[in-house]
Amino acid sequence: MASSLREFLIHKGLLTGELNSAIIEYDNLQLMKLNEKTMPFGKYKGESLEKVLKNKTYCNWLLKETEIFNDNRFVDIKEAIQNIK
Repeated sequence: MASSLREFLIHKGLLTGELNSAIIEYDNLQLMKLNEKTMPFGKYKGESLEKVLKNKTYCNWLLKETEIFNDNRFVDIKEAIQNIK
């Protein structure tokens, strides 16, 4: 989510060095939280989300399987996968 905010601010010419640093710090904190998560389903069930995100083929496949992400419990996983593209 912060990545799309960064893109918007760049487009509007509003991104300052300090604000960019804050967004990067936020992104890193979010990534740390995600890396503590384990995959709750599928081929990587029980594995770290970090490991899942390294398999771009699998991530692309997951995004095409829209019914997997109809469950709101997996919104953060979907956003993490979308942000690696």
